[in-house]
Amino acid sequence: MTRISFDNPGGWESANLYAYYGSPVPMPLGAWPDQSMTKDAQGNFYINLPEEYLDLNVKIIFSQPGTSN
Repeated sequence: MTRISFDNPGGWESANLYAYYGSPVPMPLGAWPDQSMTKDAQGNFYINLPEEYLDLNVKIIFSQPGTSN
């Protein structure tokens, strides 16, 4: 697994991740968009992705559920 972290500078209570790859049309990975992330003891978020995603030049977007952030 590969861990993706989000440092949470805005103090969000929850965060989601959207991951995609490909050109010209992005292809979503797995069950995304908006896979929930786990909040750690420091208030930051993380999610583990399968190792093979490293070879796909994945792009990610973080979002705050229920907002336009």
